Parts: sequence; C-alpha cells; structure tokens
Amino acid sequence: MRKFLILTLALLVLLPTNSSAYFVQMSESAGSTMEQRREERLQRRLAKREGEELMTIRLGRSVRQVASPRRLTWGQQVKVIEAVDGSILRVTTTAGDVVGVRILGAEAPLLINPAANVQCYAREARDILGSRTIQQLVTLEKDPNYRTDANGNWVRTVRLGTQDIGAWMIAGGYAFADTRHDYAKRSLYMTLEDEAREADRGLWSTDCDYKVHTDYRE
Repeated sequence: MRKFLILTLALLVLLPTNSSAYFVQMSESAGSTMEQRREERLQRRLAKREGEELMTIRLGRSVRQVASPRRLTWGQQVKVIEAVDGSILRVTTTAGDVVGVRILGAEAPLLINPAANVQCYAREARDILGSRTIQQLVTLEKDPNYRTDANGNWVRTVRLGTQDIGAWMIAGGYAFADTRHDYAKRSLYMTLEDEAREADRGLWSTDCDYKVHTDYRE
C-alpha cells in the first residue's frame, strides 16, 4: 500500500493537472476497494467463529445427553443370542466366539435352576432382559478394573444404542445395584434402585419380600 501511494504521488507531480485528478480518483477508488475487501474478510472470519462456537455448544449438549462417542469407539460390538438370567447374556463376537457377559453393576435375582432354586422375580428378570436384547447388536464397554467373574464371564457395561442396559434393568425393578464393588456408575445405579423401591417396581413389589438390596444374597 505504501509503495502504491509513493508511486501515485510521483505521477501527480510529473503529469498535467487533469491527469493528476484522474490518478487521485483512481487512488481513492483503490483505497476504498481494499478497505471493502478487508471488511469482507473480517466478516467472514467472524461468521466462521460464530459457527464454530455454535457447533461447540451443540456438541456439548449432545455429549451430556448421550454416551460419549469416544467410549463407544472403545467398545466392542457383539450380538446377543441368549439371556442366561437377569444379569448374564450369552453373545457372539465378530470373530464367531460365543462368550458369557455379566452386566457390570446390575445383579438380578439368582436363577440357579429354572425348575427348582429360583429367587423371587428371577424368571421375570431373565425374560425382560432377553426380550430387550436377544438378536440385537449391543456394545460392551470395558472397565479397566474388571475383566471376568469367577465363572469366566466377561464383566462389562452393556449398551443397546445409547441405552445403558444395566441402568434400565435396575430402574425397572429387575435387578439390584451392586454395592459390594466400586465402579464408575455405582452412585447412579444405587439412586435408580432407591427410586424403583420407592415406586414398588418389579422385585420391590409386594410379590417379593426384598427389603434392602442385600436380601437376595442371604
């Protein structure tokens, strides 16, 4: 810009008056054009920044409402083929292996022998879990503190889409919250259990005699 002005002034000195007026007009026009372009660039930058801020806000809301995309990426997708009881699923992996999966943090009444040793609401818990998950693709999320249980079942958080199956079972009164172990959702699961008990849902109804979440283990 400085070089342009110096050249313009030199031409004004050398050229006739009418030519000088022409170059003054040209100089003013060029300066106006450059200012206009600068203003347009500024407006584009502001618009882009506003768009990025709006996108950040939307992403923030989404993260609070649904499962973390990063956690879902870390998860393993499997297909459910059987509900063994209200806490354990049998699944097939993408490699074709069949494995048992215990739902981390959700413990349903025991279904040791369907014909004999059955705790109250054990069959109902198994049936509702099966109806929700069998033949569905679910995502297994691994907790770094847990791998398998005593029977070799994988211990995982189970998600169907964005739904936490363990939380869903506890909230519906089909499972207890595990209070013996420490895991990320322990506090949430215990709150869901309290709400289910207060509402007399499922195993907390008068059909069963569970008074606290440890009764079924005795």
